[in-house]
Amino acid sequence: VRVDPLASMVRDHVRVLEVDTHSRTLQFARLTFDGCITEILWTLTGGGCLVVLEETRLGPGPVLQSTLEQYGITHLKTTPFALTATEPTAAMRLKHVINGGGACRQAVVQKWSSKAAFHNAYGTTETTVCNLLTGVLDPADCTDSVPLGDVVGECGYEVVPLPAEDGDDATVTPSRRGELVITGESVAVGYLTAQGLRRFADEDGNRLYRTG
Repeated sequence: VRVDPLASMVRDHVRVLEVDTHSRTLQFARLTFDGCITEILWTLTGGGCLVVLEETRLGPGPVLQSTLEQYGITHLKTTPFALTATEPTAAMRLKHVINGGGACRQAVVQKWSSKAAFHNAYGTTETTVCNLLTGVLDPADCTDSVPLGDVVGECGYEVVPLPAEDGDDATVTPSRRGELVITGESVAVGYLTAQGLRRFADEDGNRLYRTG
């Protein structure tokens, strides 16, 4: 991963999530998970406070609920499971909640939008951690599906069709499967070893990564 696309991605997060000196982000992701990069860098770059606790304080449900209340967390990025298992309360000071690490359901948007500005995010390690981040979601707009978001950082994307049984693979329609391809400067240089290199490609001088 290169420095310039990483810096651009972090700046976009600071802007969208309104991170400032009053922000308190809970570091929910383990250091072995790439998602921790966004939590750490958007917080410290924006002048906020990164709250790092023992893993026993992060358990989805009543434990996480108590942690959010006790430490005055304003920014939380976590998984669909944690958001489903944990209930928002009046004592929480949350301002922005971000779903990441899995598909988001409308019920989760509905529940947490009553407490804070709710966002959905998507990205991969190979494309500088995060590539898509929504603005504030309206539950009424998420009845059929929850959008992945707008581009953050220095990337673009397209959905390319997977081969169809009838041999027609020219276009992707709402009822047809496709593969998300990330393009642009955010695409990493590649893996240290040759394993998985087929996912990276250069097309007309542009880097791209096939997410699979």
